[in-house]
Amino acid sequence: MNSSSQALANAAKTLHWTVGMCDNFVANMYGYTNSGYDSAAVHWASLPAQDRHPGDMNAPAGALMFWGGGYGHVAISDGKGGIYSTDIPSSGDVSHVSASYITNVWRKPYLGWSVPYFQGQVGATGPIQSTVQQASISGDLTAGIGSGFKDAVIQGAAGFGSSMIKWTIWGGEFLIGAVLMAFSIFLLVRSTVK
Repeated sequence: MNSSSQALANAAKTLHWTVGMCDNFVANMYGYTNSGYDSAAVHWASLPAQDRHPGDMNAPAGALMFWGGGYGHVAISDGKGGIYSTDIPSSGDVSHVSASYITNVWRKPYLGWSVPYFQGQVGATGPIQSTVQQASISGDLTAGIGSGFKDAVIQGAAGFGSSMIKWTIWGGEFLIGAVLMAFSIFLLVRSTVK
């Protein structure tokens, strides 16, 4: 998918977005059609612990910054204390503002930041992902072969399995559709021949 720099470039040139669809916005900036979560609040709650940085306002460029309250809110960090956010200054607008805007103006509590994580997996390429991978490698070196390596292997296998399941389901749906189409044609031909 898109790198963090590409996501920021996309966000900078996006002027309008569907009202209340902040989670969809951040996913789209990274090249996904959706985030894989029902809301920003669900997205934050679904993040693996190792990818969350609760309460830390020093989010790197391209990181996702989350706020609580209701459905929550998510925006993309510029790495300099600012964010690209939907519904600012008014509903449907996308603007670049201070990260403190959401807490100060909307009165939503800040939750923290995470690496770009969509549809159950780390979704960025580039500096953020490299930083996370380096942190995992460092942890593995100090703890022997630790959970970072094991989690990466499991996640890779799960991603492959998930892809295979999707293709199998799609193939099954296609096959059923083809059989139904052939049967419909057979019945149509049969009824016109009589």
